Amino acid sequence: MRVLGFVFVLFIAVGLTQAQSAEVAFAFEKGKELATIGKFAEAEKQYSYALSAAELKGVGADRLAILNYNIGVCFFRSGRTKDAADYFRKALKLTDDGYAKASYALGMAELANGELQIARSAFAAALKHEPKNGEWWFDLAFVYLAERDHKNAVIAFQKSIDYKSVDSAISHNNVGVIFALDRDFEAAESEFKLALEESGGNFAEARSNLDFCLTARRDTASIASQLRFVLGNRDAI
Repeated sequence: MRVLGFVFVLFIAVGLTQAQSAEVAFAFEKGKELATIGKFAEAEKQYSYALSAAELKGVGADRLAILNYNIGVCFFRSGRTKDAADYFRKALKLTDDGYAKASYALGMAELANGELQIARSAFAAALKHEPKNGEWWFDLAFVYLAERDHKNAVIAFQKSIDYKSVDSAISHNNVGVIFALDRDFEAAESEFKLALEESGGNFAEARSNLDFCLTARRDTASIASQLRFVLGNRDAI
């Protein structure tokens, strides 16, 4: 689960078009430049300056939402996930019809903060806008795992597979672990084999999990200690 150490990179939002102030536009572009090279603390200062200037000059709510979102991204990437969540909320309040990326980012931040119910609601709000986003279903699955809701975790992982998440192999592995913990070894083995197939046979944890099931179908005493979930490794949302 991401709360145990997943690393996720949030994309910086699209540039401010038709800016009503050269001052705002310059600070925004400078922030984007700094964020692109990983200088997130410095980028946050530029975005915050752009936000203050934009508010004074009456820039529209949609552009203010982008600036708040980008500030949140910088805080998230700097490890300040509580501050990030505050800015993602500000971005959401500025949009009438929802801001899917901000909802998803709020889910990420609150998952990192251990606020599972809030994270779940935020992911659900994002998925209302993009119900076929496999990556978002994948991330929602880890909220359910943290809540020990294995039934819904399986559903979310399966959705991530159906919608072609880049982490489909991991989803198959993790569904297999859940099945194995429920002592459905046949179903578990099928998922581990699919994980290996998806990964071209190079998924060590899935191979280990499959071998365990094959050799210990009736020996369940140490399942929980030997089967392991695998955490995501993507660098974008």
